Amino acid sequence: MLAPLLPELRPYVERVLDDALAHSEMTLPEPARREWMLCLLQKELVHFLFTRLMTTFPPPQRHQFVALLEQEASEEALQALTRRHIANIPAFVTQSLQEFRARFLLSEHQGPL
Repeated sequence: MLAPLLPELRPYVERVLDDALAHSEMTLPEPARREWMLCLLQKELVHFLFTRLMTTFPPPQRHQFVALLEQEASEEALQALTRRHIANIPAFVTQSLQEFRARFLLSEHQGPL
């Protein structure tokens, strides 16, 4: 079962899906199938962002971050650890979202990604 689509992510995943469909000249006429695809895309996005985040941490901090997650640590504790290892979080997020989007779109120079 896929998690419901988060309102904060809906506009982004809708644009990615719409652009991917336009590039492939495909459509999703059934609303239920479209919603399922959006939820699947959100799941992939969350996994991609978590993987990118974890690769920025040195190994000891990866373990520390996972331990904080398992302990259900506060958002502040997670943010503090993240800020120590990512100098510019907005740039990190922007770059990560661009990389994720590129996975689903055709590149003019490289063909299908």
